[in-house]
Amino acid sequence: MEGTQKANQRAVKIAAVGIMAALGSVMYYFLPEIPLFPGVSFLRFDLSDVPAVLTGHLLGIGPGVLVAVIKAALHIFNPQNFTFGIGELINAIIGGTVVICSRGFYLLFKKVIKSGLVAYYNASIITIVITVLVGIGINLLLMPLYNYIAGFDQSSFGALMTLILTAMTPMNAVKAVLLTLPWYPVIKALRKTLPFVTAEN
Repeated sequence: MEGTQKANQRAVKIAAVGIMAALGSVMYYFLPEIPLFPGVSFLRFDLSDVPAVLTGHLLGIGPGVLVAVIKAALHIFNPQNFTFGIGELINAIIGGTVVICSRGFYLLFKKVIKSGLVAYYNASIITIVITVLVGIGINLLLMPLYNYIAGFDQSSFGALMTLILTAMTPMNAVKAVLLTLPWYPVIKALRKTLPFVTAEN
């Protein structure tokens, strides 16, 4: 009986991960992107990583990261994609970082702070900082590879850092803010209504 129940929970979790990954892809393809800075067309935010963050808090870190990876992988099939998979890899790493930090630090804070609200927003602040740092590192590593594959001239280290700090870093900071701060009430409401929630509160 117990084995059957665990198998059913596993099947429901797998189905939920598939649904959330599909939802993220639908949001990516059909919802309008939000320009982060006026006049800068390539710095845009989309809501497609929100399902991954919600999954991380509802089902656990592993399923949340899996949703982020699947969603990013599906972006490769976008006919307007010209990043040779590198943009998707960066997106998956950033999305996964938000999931891991947001959920992981929430659980750590929840052990010492009774208030879920306070624990969540403390975790969110740390998540934003770490996401920015990870974004700087991953762009430093992968942007030269992108330039090489795309046939662009390699930028000097100073020029690359300037681009990362003035364009990519603000984008990742805003993305981390929008993926964490607004969603605590939604997570709390979904915990009460969805039958497949398995992650501890």
